[in-house]
Amino acid sequence: MKHWFILFTAIITLSACKKKEEKQYSVWYVDNNKINTNDVELAEGKALVILSGRAEGGNHFEIRFKEFSSLPNDGKFLVRNFNSENAPGAYMGFYVNAKWYDAVENNEYRLQASTVNSKRRLTLESTWFTHIDSLGSIDSVLVYGEFNEP
Repeated sequence: MKHWFILFTAIITLSACKKKEEKQYSVWYVDNNKINTNDVELAEGKALVILSGRAEGGNHFEIRFKEFSSLPNDGKFLVRNFNSENAPGAYMGFYVNAKWYDAVENNEYRLQASTVNSKRRLTLESTWFTHIDSLGSIDSVLVYGEFNEP
């Protein structure tokens, strides 16, 4: 009887254990330098969706969809900068080495939404982003990559 109790307890314990789901990595390239992180957050509200992630070295991305209640799972979206927040599209920016880079205004770059392994993914084609410092100097970087739902 004691053996049955131990066996029953072991089966119940093992069946109650859930495998911890690992977060997917988001990988992007800035001037062909690879950056990746699985420290990604998704905030979905009534009229705003934000996907953001932090990586080492002061690197960070943020993607916003206004007038959405969930991250899209298909479609192509124009990449907008945060100064044009009333235009349709995906608002996107990056911190690169702790400096903010915003999408170039009036561009035709696209962000492709898809679903992979039942998780949503945003794929950015090669897109120019600029940083303007307090003296008016402009720096630009070319960014592309895949940004995954956590």
